[in-house]
Amino acid sequence: MWKFVMMIGMTAVLASCQPVETPQVEMSTLTAAERAACHADYGEVETAPFGNEICVRPAIDGGDVCTSSRSCEGLCLAIEEDGEKSGYCSEDSIQFGCFEVFEDGDVATLCID
Repeated sequence: MWKFVMMIGMTAVLASCQPVETPQVEMSTLTAAERAACHADYGEVETAPFGNEICVRPAIDGGDVCTSSRSCEGLCLAIEEDGEKSGYCSEDSIQFGCFEVFEDGDVATLCID
């Protein structure tokens, strides 16, 4: 009898569950004019996380030595050679993913979605 009551109770609980609607995220795409401007500025149109299109331009100071991301158009990426830590500016102005960055003598991991 107890199993029968539990079975009816579980059926009632499951029957009352409502499906959850997943919110729709609107993707943004660049216009033809924005794409042309991107390419004219030596950029490339790429798909960013979550499907949005962006223009990734080469950083003016890409490859330069840096001490923090404040001194770069992009990020100050960390490098360690022979136990010495230093940094160099990223080649692109926009970065996605996880990176080791050099900030005022310290190395930290930075993740950008």
